[in-house]
Amino acid sequence: MGDKTIFELSENVVGIIIDRYVSTQVMEEILKEIEERIKGNKKIRFFLEIKDGNKISLAAFWKDMLFKCKHADDFNKVALVTDIQWFRSFADFKDNLVDLDIRAFDNDERLQALNWITE
Repeated sequence: MGDKTIFELSENVVGIIIDRYVSTQVMEEILKEIEERIKGNKKIRFFLEIKDGNKISLAAFWKDMLFKCKHADDFNKVALVTDIQWFRSFADFKDNLVDLDIRAFDNDERLQALNWITE
């Protein structure tokens, strides 16, 4: 997939930066990458940034939500960096549905998100 950067800050901290429209297909690729990382670690901390100006489809969001509910025990915490307000709001709401520490940050709060996910 183009316009995607994957990085590791430590053995259990994985990040993906997306600079394109997040369709269902793109979300499936992201979730496949996460599943690969989960296999190798007990629990991971996950950082996802959707670069400014990009959008996410409702179907892709739904797929993400179902995945995080199913795999909540595989994450220590999740940092979501995006200016897509409805996605941030639902991410905050999702935090109340599953026992998972999910925090949403604006794109200009990227460094705060990176600091938080590595704490």
